[in-house]
Amino acid sequence: MRHLQVREIMNARPITVTPATSLHDVIDILVDRGIGCVPVVSPWGQLVGMVTGGQLLSKRELQRDPASRPAMHLTYRARRAMATAETAGELMSMDLVTVPPGATVPEAVQLMEQHKVDCMPVTGEGRKLLGAIYPPDLLRAAFLFLELGGAGTGLDA
Repeated sequence: MRHLQVREIMNARPITVTPATSLHDVIDILVDRGIGCVPVVSPWGQLVGMVTGGQLLSKRELQRDPASRPAMHLTYRARRAMATAETAGELMSMDLVTVPPGATVPEAVQLMEQHKVDCMPVTGEGRKLLGAIYPPDLLRAAFLFLELGGAGTGLDA
């Protein structure tokens, strides 16, 4: 049975930002594109972080109430850094879960569920960003699964 691979459904040209991108611009990208996160890349295309809509909401909440519930697990220094961040590089998560392009779609979905993320960077050697998986990509895979009757896609695993 042939398994559908991540490279077959990923967005091969995801919108990205650099560490110097303003958070205002990140918000515009997330809203305009209808996505929940954006990869942060170096000038060489290497994945260095991720900014999510959730982080932006937490930042806003911290600015309103520094003792807010979403921040209770953070140190004072981390709360202050989040509240005062102005660029993607200052807010981004660097502890990332990624998937290689040769992974199967069920493996990627399992990772996404396990780590509670709705977008997954697809990386190659040296953390070079090759693409990303977003919810519409998973819908496309599900459609393919239904179109093929589930046979040979690996999605029935």
